[in-house]
Amino acid sequence: MKKSPSITLLIAAACSLFSLPSSHAQEDDRGFIRMPMPIMPPMPPPRIVVRTPDVGPMQTREMSVVSRVNGLHAVVETTIVFHNPNARDLEGELVFPLPDGAAVCGYSLDIAGVLVDGVVVTKERARVAFETEVRRNVDPGLVEHIQGNLYRTRIYPLPANGERRIRLTYTTPLATAQNGDAALQIPMPREVIAKLDVKIEVSAPDGIAPEVGGLGDARFEKAEKIWRVASTSENAKPGEDILVALPKPPVSFQRIERDAAGTNRFMVTALAPARKQIAPEPGKIHVLWDASGSRYGADFTKEFELLKRTKATGYSLTVFRDMPEPSRDFANVDELIAAIKDAPYDGGTDISVLASQPAAHTLLFTDGFDTLSGVTLEFGGSIPVAIVSQTVANREALRQACAGALIDLQTTTPEAAWSEIENPSSRVIGIKGTGVANVQGIGQPAQGRISLLGELTGDEASVRIQYADGSESEPFALSGADATEGEILATAWAAARVSQLSPRSDEFSDELLTLGRTYGIVSPATSLIVLETLDQWVRHEIEPPATLPDMRRQWQGEMKRLAKQNDADPARRLEQIAGLWKERVAWWKTDFSKARVEPRGNGREENERALTDSAVAEAAPSAPASAADPFAAPNEQLQRNTGGGGGGFARGIDAKMEAGKDGSAPGASIEIKPWSPDTPYLKAIRAAKDGLRYSAYLDQREKWAESPAFFLDCAGVFFGDGEEALARRILTNLAELRIEEPGLLRVLAWRLQQAGEFDPAIVILRRVAKLRPEEPQSFRDLALALSERGRSKKTKADLEEAMGLFLKVALGGWGRHGESIPIFALEEMNGLIAWTERQDWPEAKKPVIPEFDKRLRDNLDTDIRIVMSWDADATDMDLHVMEPGGEEACYSHNRTARGGLVSQDITDGYGPEEYMIRKAPEGGYAISTNYFGSRQQTVVGPATVTATVFTNWGRPNEERQVLTIRLDKEKEKIDIGTITFGSSEPPADKGNLRTGMKREEVLALFPNPTDPAANPLEYPDGAKTLKIFFNKKGKLRRVVETLPGGTETIILQ
Repeated sequence: MKKSPSITLLIAAACSLFSLPSSHAQEDDRGFIRMPMPIMPPMPPPRIVVRTPDVGPMQTREMSVVSRVNGLHAVVETTIVFHNPNARDLEGELVFPLPDGAAVCGYSLDIAGVLVDGVVVTKERARVAFETEVRRNVDPGLVEHIQGNLYRTRIYPLPANGERRIRLTYTTPLATAQNGDAALQIPMPREVIAKLDVKIEVSAPDGIAPEVGGLGDARFEKAEKIWRVASTSENAKPGEDILVALPKPPVSFQRIERDAAGTNRFMVTALAPARKQIAPEPGKIHVLWDASGSRYGADFTKEFELLKRTKATGYSLTVFRDMPEPSRDFANVDELIAAIKDAPYDGGTDISVLASQPAAHTLLFTDGFDTLSGVTLEFGGSIPVAIVSQTVANREALRQACAGALIDLQTTTPEAAWSEIENPSSRVIGIKGTGVANVQGIGQPAQGRISLLGELTGDEASVRIQYADGSESEPFALSGADATEGEILATAWAAARVSQLSPRSDEFSDELLTLGRTYGIVSPATSLIVLETLDQWVRHEIEPPATLPDMRRQWQGEMKRLAKQNDADPARRLEQIAGLWKERVAWWKTDFSKARVEPRGNGREENERALTDSAVAEAAPSAPASAADPFAAPNEQLQRNTGGGGGGFARGIDAKMEAGKDGSAPGASIEIKPWSPDTPYLKAIRAAKDGLRYSAYLDQREKWAESPAFFLDCAGVFFGDGEEALARRILTNLAELRIEEPGLLRVLAWRLQQAGEFDPAIVILRRVAKLRPEEPQSFRDLALALSERGRSKKTKADLEEAMGLFLKVALGGWGRHGESIPIFALEEMNGLIAWTERQDWPEAKKPVIPEFDKRLRDNLDTDIRIVMSWDADATDMDLHVMEPGGEEACYSHNRTARGGLVSQDITDGYGPEEYMIRKAPEGGYAISTNYFGSRQQTVVGPATVTATVFTNWGRPNEERQVLTIRLDKEKEKIDIGTITFGSSEPPADKGNLRTGMKREEVLALFPNPTDPAANPLEYPDGAKTLKIFFNKKGKLRRVVETLPGGTETIILQ
């Protein structure tokens, strides 16, 4: 029996843990810091996102900060007690940026009043463990790296009207000024805190007396070579951030520290040599300007100030988003800036399209987040200078792509930036001397204060920093005898190495995992997770932390015992799937033609009773079911939509069941009911005059920029209008809203495929498979996309990869996703094999069919196949089909008298659910979906549903249509459309159209368009309009049929 699920709320809960003010005074107002401060990069406070209007934000009750500084590096440990003032348990999510070069290196969560340390595991394993335990309503905690300098902490639960304590530790380099002064900024919340404790220790060379600001009258005091300051306050009011300054340090100095393993780590630092002044000849400057959605609303004042300082004979501008615009030339900088200001910030980012763009004197203005290409950024030929100014940016990836030529306008002035562009600094090219190893910092620009970290391999060493201009620093005399005990420099070294490897994390995943486990560093390959019970640690095969020695010993014993009982037997799995497939084949072979139909209602009580009599397989959550392009041709002859439709639901129980020679159904037609969301923004866009709809969209974007549904809906309008480039731009905003959000990425790929944009869709689905490798639907979606691209282009590699992925889904062990989805994959793989074998292939291009168990080799072709999927976990959608004669097929009546089959009810998210009937009686089949309930708020409204409707599935004349809808209310039922069998209507004439036809040939077939000179030619027919598009040479390239609301069927492409 189904129960209406409760709502689980996901909050992006945040405090001002890492917030920094937007600007910082050069001197503390009370005079405690008397030195000129380095330019500190502003870190805006993390934003609390509450996904239901009746939930209040989290409150910070207590906060403790412990910071230790050694030389130019610090470790900051922050403990916070959160209070949840709401009357329900919540999941908290704190998304925060860290300064350039910083990294999370510790995490603890209170379990039964005791702070339990997090354990470093692979990012995938940590996330799977976290999400599994959340579904079990127990207490996990997680810290993970998102991208660039962005991190995320996830906590469950934040108890109703209760508290939760976390401890987060990060390592960070101090900010330095051009004159060599250094400072550490520790952000403070912008709210009243009941209790605030701060302790800071500084280990610095003789002659440096650290200063502090933001702690009232507190001052540093020296004891045993360590400077210390402490402060405790109650009901602390929002105030300034804490600033720790190292004024007037020596031109060069060093620090040596011995870690727990006995390794001596060193830091050497010196002021860079004076830059050699060269008078460059002015030339033309090429500007590559990122106008993607992630830069929407950013302040580019500093960029414009920098451009005004440039000296050039002329300028060219290339604005890029998901695609680059044509370059434009300008005579002066004012014209250039005016053009940039006119650019709308919209769409995803594909920086890889610029790889061949840079010429000499190229400036690349971007945040460095490439959300679409899926490749490591590299430039051929001349390398641009990258310029960033946003707090959240992928600095290290840009630094490596541009050979270190990165200018951060958050930490330098436009004047200094132009000086660096015009006269680039020398570089650190090495360290001269012996007795050292694993040195980090080589390649950095020789600007201001230089700092290197490394390992002392002997008792002593004498080294010098070497620069590209041939100069060297003064010698550093390093001695292990001078080492102090500590982990600050070791952790800083590990963070530097992780930063260096992160842009290519796939290539260096093993080293990143080793660094993470050794030093506790969170990286693109590793996360920190906290679990509660021994059962949880055992279930996920994660060893408890060393701080829980008793539990660790028990865990080791359990793992030895379980190793002997390991039942992950591929042979057993094969037998299980073979048995399930045998049942499906037996259904397919059954003759239902003489069965009598007993009409059934769809009442919940009756259906729930019936469910107890049904033997069904375990549910298999899936991503949007037909990730395949719904309009791509399944064979050489592009498919045709027969249109028409209609017909009654009950044509009688004695309806004929005839089929053509190839087994196909006679006269089948699909009519999808157009879905048009009634939203104010779509009304405003549709009301705009021709040519002004994009401007109207941009106006509405200001109000709806945080809504994924807005971009999905608006893209549909522009696709319907034939504005594919603008529609694609609008749609790709989904990749910018929340980086690495699989739900959004799936919806984006799904819609791109419907538009025939296979290449970017496949790139995105590969990313989803990387983000969710434990979910079989990730690989099934990718297989479907590869299959459709392979069919349309007859590419051997795509088809072979698709078949391999289908087999992986069918035979893999998938946990909770385990049994229904392998059957879908076998259906789709066998259908693809059948299509492949029907084609004529040159021998060298013929795809190789994978070898697999012959018991699984059956092409289960059917008159009708309907697949429905949705984007949301913990959400229950139901597929309903009313057959001729009044019998309703649904989750609780999953076998009909005339042979209709409904797959098992999926109550915990994703789907798919499937309806099939091999021999469909004549009449109408009404398709609908029921939104039964959700236990979460999803990324695109409550649920985004895709229904893919096939006729003659698995046959040469297979046809399909797709509808994407969004359900906003629980218990809401939506009609999807109808399939009519036995229609006497002749096939539509548009089946005679072919790509490459000349306009006059088309007009001979279709002589009465609304405007014979227009592109596209349009032929209204009641609620439908046929549109025929031509390329620049006047030859037919695309035919679509549109319905009200922007729904369209691609007839030919």
